[in-house]
Amino acid sequence: MSATQPTSDAKWPPDKVISLLTRYPLVVRLYEQVREFFGDRLSLEGRIDRKHSGFIVTPSNNPPGFHSASIRLVTTSGNIPAAIAHELLHGKLVMDGFCVLGDLLPHSLEVIGPRKNCLNAWNAIQHEIFFDEFLSLGFDRNEFIQLTSALSNPEEETRELVRLRNEGVPMRLLRPIWWGNFFRNLISSRHVADASLVAEGYTQLGPSVFPEFAEDCSRIMRWISCGDFRSPERAARALNELLPILGLPGVRTYRVHRLGGELKSSWD
Repeated sequence: MSATQPTSDAKWPPDKVISLLTRYPLVVRLYEQVREFFGDRLSLEGRIDRKHSGFIVTPSNNPPGFHSASIRLVTTSGNIPAAIAHELLHGKLVMDGFCVLGDLLPHSLEVIGPRKNCLNAWNAIQHEIFFDEFLSLGFDRNEFIQLTSALSNPEEETRELVRLRNEGVPMRLLRPIWWGNFFRNLISSRHVADASLVAEGYTQLGPSVFPEFAEDCSRIMRWISCGDFRSPERAARALNELLPILGLPGVRTYRVHRLGGELKSSWD
């Protein structure tokens, strides 16, 4: 890590952020675009207590209000410019009209699965949307996601699922984590090292625990091939078509936009 990379918790002023991006003029331009859209509602914070960086949008008392947007970076990352660019691209999707996840849909609450798993699926989908743009900013594929330890282990997960199933835990409680991890690795095959191998491990093990695996796997592959998630207008609907296949509840989504010079949000 270079001496110019902050290592303590702090909000970074714009000039500090720009100084970290001097070798990446396209990222500086992207940063300025995101700042222009979110204005003083945007903050960038270096955090030493986080395992993952993130772009976080916070509505105010639910739409139509808007509270803030923040980029929270893991400062122990070995590549701060790539991490900044990655999170800015998450923010650019919001600018471009892609949905932000709100609460779980009331009619789907009987489907067991935490909102966090829905967020993880949408996060992986966003990665597939902006991966090529990340490369166009001057970075390498290996810089896209720096925490490869986040890769799941299909063998261990499947053994644990079988153990819990044999102890009487309903499959509807076990399905979301297994299928969620399978999907994240499947859709991340282009941009996460070894993700395709991990997805293949799930594919080989799936039929032994899920009789419907082949059918549902085909549905997921068709969903990815269709590509509706790449469209700001169709992404929210596409996401809510995917989540039940993964055993997850649907989510209510909203969008952030400028109205009369102010940031507002509106439900899809």
